[in-house]
Amino acid sequence: MILCIGDSFTYGEELSDPYRQAWPNLLSNSFYGVDVLNLGKSGASNDWIFTTAMERTAWERFLVVIVQWTDPGRLDLRIDGDIQGVNPVTRRLNKNDKKWLDKYYREFYDDEYAWRRTLTQIIALQNHFKKIQQPYIMTSMDTIIEKRSMFYTVSGAIETEHFVEPLTQMSYGCKKGPGGHPLVEGHQAIADKMEKYLNENFNMRTTGQW
Repeated sequence: MILCIGDSFTYGEELSDPYRQAWPNLLSNSFYGVDVLNLGKSGASNDWIFTTAMERTAWERFLVVIVQWTDPGRLDLRIDGDIQGVNPVTRRLNKNDKKWLDKYYREFYDDEYAWRRTLTQIIALQNHFKKIQQPYIMTSMDTIIEKRSMFYTVSGAIETEHFVEPLTQMSYGCKKGPGGHPLVEGHQAIADKMEKYLNENFNMRTTGQW
């Protein structure tokens, strides 16, 4: 089984049928006898993505784990009984929560710390996967390996060879929904590139090779 973890770009936000049209679910049609578990979650934070990846691989192994990181600035809050990542542009908040959140980001939020926290999570998860010999690849909603993480990449703390291009680049030029998410064409483009990478790096036989 292939495990996919990420935010709305992995879940399939703005698709009419994400359970069939999201790129992880399209991958399930690409390989013989391989199921794909899509744990993409709209509004997921990197804290949630990191914790979920650690928990799901604590006792269970997968053919490959695909981890899609998101905006480092998201903060986890409990909304309607569910933990969700929020930021200043989140719409699903009541007036009082929005007021509190705006104050937090205006007076207390530290963007540099948020990036360092995410980079630490990347390093910790990569070390965890390496220790348990879990094959994996990583990607992101948008670019996450940039100038501020150069120290970690140059020093080798982050193993950049396990990163593939961001999902926004994989789906570049494809139509997007009003919320900026890729639509059917974009998810197909992502699935095609993921299939190619998995086939080349993990010797997974695609349906077209039989």
